Formats: sequence, C-alpha cells, structure tokens
Amino acid sequence: MLSIGEIVMSRFIESFDSVRYTPENRDVQRKIHAEVELLISLLFGRNIVIPEPYSFDSLSFLEIAYKVISARDAIADRIEPERKRQCPVWDPFTLALRPNHKTYREAVSDLIGNPNFILSSLPEITENEKARTKLAQFIGQEDYLGASKHVKQFSKEREGNIDWLEKLDRYFSGHNCIEAEDDTQLLPKVIRWIKNVDTGNIDRELFPLAVELRKALNELEISGIDLTNRGDVRNKGQKVIGDKVFNEVLEYIDGCYNRVISHLVKAEYGVFSTTGSGKEKSIQQAEELSENAANSNELNYTFFGTMKDKNIEDEEMQDRLSNLIIISWEDLWKEILTDNDWIQSVRRLPDDTYSSRLSVAEKDIWNEHIELLAKRLSQLSWELAIKEKGKQLYFKRMILRGSGMLCGKIIGLIIQQPISEPLLQLALGEIAERSPDMIGRAHIKGSIEKCLRRNI
Repeated sequence: MLSIGEIVMSRFIESFDSVRYTPENRDVQRKIHAEVELLISLLFGRNIVIPEPYSFDSLSFLEIAYKVISARDAIADRIEPERKRQCPVWDPFTLALRPNHKTYREAVSDLIGNPNFILSSLPEITENEKARTKLAQFIGQEDYLGASKHVKQFSKEREGNIDWLEKLDRYFSGHNCIEAEDDTQLLPKVIRWIKNVDTGNIDRELFPLAVELRKALNELEISGIDLTNRGDVRNKGQKVIGDKVFNEVLEYIDGCYNRVISHLVKAEYGVFSTTGSGKEKSIQQAEELSENAANSNELNYTFFGTMKDKNIEDEEMQDRLSNLIIISWEDLWKEILTDNDWIQSVRRLPDDTYSSRLSVAEKDIWNEHIELLAKRLSQLSWELAIKEKGKQLYFKRMILRGSGMLCGKIIGLIIQQPISEPLLQLALGEIAERSPDMIGRAHIKGSIEKCLRRNI
C-alpha cells in the first residue's frame, strides 16, 4: 500500500460523486464534464484520488475509468518499461481505502452488503437485502461471472457494471491504494457550521440563504433525519421541508461531504463544482456556503477552482451532445501521456499553482507546458459522432487531423459557459472549415488558460 508521500500532486474530483450521474438521472452533460475534468488533470500530471464509495458506486467514474484504463492497457506493449515508469499518470487513479479495508474487493463487498449504504449505480437492488448479500458474496469470492448473472436477473442494463468492477479490481490489486483517514465526527461538525455560526460572520449576499438553510436543517434533524446520511436526506427530506430550498440543502450537504472526503483522502487539490445550471444563483451560493463551512473547520485541502456544471434542459440537445465528442484515450496515451517531452515538462512544473506565489520563471514553465499541450492536442485525431433528430440513430464518424480549434472550443464550451445551440453549431461549423493547425493550437491554449486562469 502506498504512503501519501508517494503520490505526486493528487487531485480529488467532486464530479465523480455517486449522486451526480445515476441510472435514473443520466445527465450526459455531467458525465462529459467529469471526463473533461479528468482529462485536464491528467494533462498536467495529476493523479486522481478516489474514495471507496465512488470507486464502485459512481456510474460516471466506472464508465470513464474503464475506458481510460482499457485504452492504457491496449497500448502498454508498445511503450518501453522505462517510459511507463517515468510517466507520472501511468497509474491515473489511486484508491483511498478506509482503515478497516485492505483491498478494493473487500471494500466493495462490504459496502454492497451493508443495507444502510444506498447503491446509486444499482438502484434495482438497493432495498433488496437478500440480493445485496448474494452479490457481496460473489464479489468477495472474486466470482465476477456469478455476480454478472446475479445482477442480470434484476436488470440487464446493469450487467456491464460487473465488468467495470472486475477491471478495477485487477487495477487496484496492484500498488494503487492508500489508507484514508477515519474521522466520523468531522462531517457532522462541518455540516452543522451553518447552524452554529454567528450570522454576523456570513457575507451579506449569502445571509438570506444561510438563514433558510439553517431553518431547513433544523427541521430535518427534528424529524429524525441524519444530516450526514445523504440518502435519507434525498429520499425523505423533501416531504419535511418542501421544495423551496430542497435543492439548495442538497447542494450544501453534498458540498460539505465532498470537501470532507477530499480532506480525509489527503488530496493536494480539490476540484469542486455545483449541480446548478449557472442561472440558479441560490445553488451557487449554497456551494459557496459549503466552502465556508469547510474553511471554518480548517480542512486540509487546496481549492483548485470551481468548474460549474451546466444542465441542458432541452432533451433533444442532450441527445445531440451525448455523442458529440468521444475522447480517444488511446491517442492521448500514445501521443501525450507517454511522450518524453510531456513527461519532462510535467516534471518541471512547480508544485504551487497560484500565480500570486509563483516567480516569473515558474510562470514561464507553466506557460511552456500549456504551449506543449496545445501543440500535442492539435495533432490528435478527434472522433465525433453526430446523432440525428428523433429516436432512430445513426452515427457519422469523422477522424480529423489538425482540428485543435474544435478541441479547444469543446473544452471551452463544456467548462466555461452554458452550451447552447448556436455555440454548438459554431463549433461544428469549424470542423468543415478545417482551420489551420496554428489557429487550432491557439484555441486550445486559450481554452486551457481559461480553465486554469485562477491558478496559474
């Protein structure tokens, strides 16, 4: 098992939260958002720390991690052993195990068999204690074929989940684990900050919502709901407090939860985001209040920057977006993440990412790395799949060279601003124009700089 010191600049990504992307709520934008956050993190040589619950119950993490690890394995034979050893993200994910668990399989089996743990990725059996116990036994015995057949009885759609778990079991059975801290008192303390803080210490703009949240949290506790049990809050809370601030309560509690988790898994950086559309100011404020709660408890994490989720209300737009871009992780592994120039550039990056604390020379190193990424990304093939209107599907696939402008625009659209029909049409229009490589490079550089503007 690794010690914390062996992980280079680890990062926690809130977008992998199990409740963000579930079988009942497949908000494609959130999944793409999480994948782009992972992409940006790996391009800067950052390892991702995954807490136990997200490692097997986060649908977005399972889908994306399976894709990333499979792509790495597919090109592994073509990469020299020394290059793999030097690559800081060859093992992109590190599992933070609780002290009572020694392996990934043990953790998964234990939590699936715990009836108090709500299964976001397998909702069909979350309240079926007998089915859960049987599944836990299959996984504990490393019988993934039996587990797959068992799950298929309840949902054919979830059968693939077991393939993902088996892949991750093999991956984490190596040296990709650390021991997380265990502090059961920290989360309730952080959540209750808003109930105990002197209202005079709350920002005037946040004050009205803080008062509403305090009232709502009191009502939930009086009704017997444990504020640290996010499943109970989601399933029972709305009946108690109504609709007025229910989403804000969820945002506040989720924000507190993820900041505590980031602290307990010892991530050097936390990437936190909201589930709001960007228009819902109160959701943004609830997220900001959760940050205040964490800071008041002096949690050990560095705030890397909030990348706001943008929900897409139009179902047709969601359909079109869901297959707009398919990141070629094999190309990324071959052309960038195992490239010697990239490895050496990452090794030169300063540990600190805040511009106010960087020297002129350190800022130049960051800028040189961005230039390198812009050049490499603009040379990749980006595969697009366009879904036509209506239920009938067909895919039109195009492999593009020198399409850096598209890549830059997509990253910019996803992370920086709400995605709208005109902007997507603009991005797609640029495909046809086949912009020169230099222009594409400039667009990627601009998008990355926007993503990191607060920090470098």
